[in-house]
Amino acid sequence: MSPQIRQPSEASEAIGNAYFEALVERLARALDAEYALVGRLSTDHSHIDIIAAHVAPGADGLPDSYPISDSPCADAITQGTLLLASGAQASYPEHAALRQFGIDGYGATALHRRDGRVFGILAVMTRHAFQQPELVRALLEAHAERTAAEIERADADARLRRSDETLRRHQAALWRIVHEELLFGADSLQALRRIAQIVLASLEADHASIWQASADYQRLDCLVSVPEAAPTPLPQMLAAQHAEFFEALRARGVLDCGLANELSLSCSTPHHASAAAPAEPNPCGHTIVLRVSNGPQMLGMLCVRYCRAEYAWNLEEAGFARSVSHLLALAFVSEAARASEHRYRELYASMEQQIEQRLRDAQRQQDELIEQQRQFVYLASHELRTPLAIIDSAAQRLLRRADTLHPDELRERLGKIRAAVTRMLNLVDSTLDTARFESGNVDFRPQPMSLYKLLHTICLQHQELSPLHHIILETAQLPQTIDADPALLQQVFANLVSNAIKYAPNGGEIRISAQVDSHDATVTIRVCDQGLGIPRDELPRLFNRFFRASTAAGIAGTGIGLALTRQIVELHGGHIEVDSDIGLGTTVSVTLPLRTVAATPG
Repeated sequence: MSPQIRQPSEASEAIGNAYFEALVERLARALDAEYALVGRLSTDHSHIDIIAAHVAPGADGLPDSYPISDSPCADAITQGTLLLASGAQASYPEHAALRQFGIDGYGATALHRRDGRVFGILAVMTRHAFQQPELVRALLEAHAERTAAEIERADADARLRRSDETLRRHQAALWRIVHEELLFGADSLQALRRIAQIVLASLEADHASIWQASADYQRLDCLVSVPEAAPTPLPQMLAAQHAEFFEALRARGVLDCGLANELSLSCSTPHHASAAAPAEPNPCGHTIVLRVSNGPQMLGMLCVRYCRAEYAWNLEEAGFARSVSHLLALAFVSEAARASEHRYRELYASMEQQIEQRLRDAQRQQDELIEQQRQFVYLASHELRTPLAIIDSAAQRLLRRADTLHPDELRERLGKIRAAVTRMLNLVDSTLDTARFESGNVDFRPQPMSLYKLLHTICLQHQELSPLHHIILETAQLPQTIDADPALLQQVFANLVSNAIKYAPNGGEIRISAQVDSHDATVTIRVCDQGLGIPRDELPRLFNRFFRASTAAGIAGTGIGLALTRQIVELHGGHIEVDSDIGLGTTVSVTLPLRTVAATPG
């Protein structure tokens, strides 16, 4: 394996634009390519908008965006990965950009969101043929998942910033209501009109009105309506005439519908339109009505109207409107100004704390994700470096002493190489399988199989690799066959036996036993060791991805094996449990149905 396939430390530890810039530069240099880029699909999927690009000195610069039509990019998106070692222009004669930049070799892989949708591309292009096309494919695919995750993380940051800006703007609007003493001023109608104006501006609406209900909820009176130039709604609504509306408002709290006819709110030119434009009545406007209540008591309603056929509040707008409705409820029910103001200040402080808590939670989750990524990259790099060092050392000794080695010593050296290669393959397979489970692309093929043959083969393989341990397979209770995916169960039990050996002292006993429950039609396989054990307070987190027990310090591992094991077991419709005592050992119990009904992966 070429050392170039390792993720460069500058790229793996960076985030955001720094990661993209480091990635494309390293890809271009590693593959001797004039161009490397990370791009995002445009909203209409017609163009690729370049996020970061590396252009070799002397080469023509790339545009900020380029069309997908007739380009190899379109096939890369469809196929997942497209590699043209040479002849890119001949393969896509209609794509002018390939001729313009003199591209001969082209390689690209699609970037997928967590839900499987394609939303970007990672590509390298060269003016000459790629000499190592498989290395090109391997590098592109190796970096695709992290690149996609980094784009999604950047998108999440942007959404969080926009949400934060909206919340702060709405905070400022609510604070103005308090600061200007609008709730309990001497002129209550003027105060309500000012509140309606703040709602109008904050929600970018065309009309707003505040209504108060009678004590028996048989009448709604319009107190204020803004802007004043807009047509005045009905001054009053009676439950006897609008029974369905009154009941719906009480029951649902929010009515999101076209209520122009119901409320006689015919919409003329929006208040933000040019004064010179002629007024054109539009009876198809959209009104959102929010109930104002104090517990079960109906106090009134807030109506916000848009001169568009359809409109829906986002989360921040809905939260702001609800906050305003709460404030209006306070204004309607409070008889003592000081007591009401005190209640609002408590509400405002609580809302501010919730907003701050949301921001802290989001920041903590982001920090945890970044730390998990960094920890995984570090552990994975260490896990790959160690077997590589073993392979290199054994190979060098074989070369130096090729003519004098005794067959037994030769077998020992070759055994170390085999064990190191197996360790690397297991790490790579576990990482890829974890990614497949997250994307839901698991190749699950249950079939009648011999559990005895599977476990027997695993025990022989590990006994050969770890001759100092005593592996015991008890087969008396094993069923003749079960329905399962042999390849996936191979990963499950190979990982459990490997862990038992890893954490058990040399010469320790590893015992694998089975028990059939004919009533539930299940079989339970237990893997017991006499190893270090795991603290009981850490057992609930043992199957979390990247988690490693405190007793595993100094022992090789990445923390993804048990997480993948549980996903595979649950995919078979089974479950897995762990019991452990410090210094006494660990027992892992896997229960599988004899006839599998597959669960949905992910």
